[in-house]
Amino acid sequence: RQILDFARGLRFDLGMADAGLDQLRPIVARWWETSRPHITTDDFTTTWADFLHAFERAKLPLSADVAGAAFARARERVQDDDRQLLIEACRELQAVKGHGEGGQLLPFSLSCSQVARHLWGSDEKSLRWKASRWLKMLCREGVLELVTKGNAGPAGSPASRYRFIEGNPND
Repeated sequence: RQILDFARGLRFDLGMADAGLDQLRPIVARWWETSRPHITTDDFTTTWADFLHAFERAKLPLSADVAGAAFARARERVQDDDRQLLIEACRELQAVKGHGEGGQLLPFSLSCSQVARHLWGSDEKSLRWKASRWLKMLCREGVLELVTKGNAGPAGSPASRYRFIEGNPND
């Protein structure tokens, strides 16, 4: 996760999308040295390979509201059907995350607060509960797979992570 955020920041926020490997390698090496206590990769070569993979996959700047962008793209296709809008937004979030090595879908993060804000315009408690029930419904219907349960709480609490299951019954 840290390496993808680092790649997003360099590529978009610092405008280094066209930087050559000779420019990127020393920056990544310095990041690796300072980040070693906080990352699990012991050797620079693996970090460099992971960075290059992440740099190619990075699609949005760090400052981007990924969920907001996904709901906006979904709204281009769906009107007047909140359930289908949520499904399409999840499809968009999955497209952004893509596939990992071995072809497995990488999980995307989505909180009940984000769903409530983007579907109903507010993240008050009753709408967060409604969003929670809708996300559980999509999991039960086989549209989503819950990978990691998030923590209920204030903004910034870890969100749940899901995979969008291709070929759901509402395609």
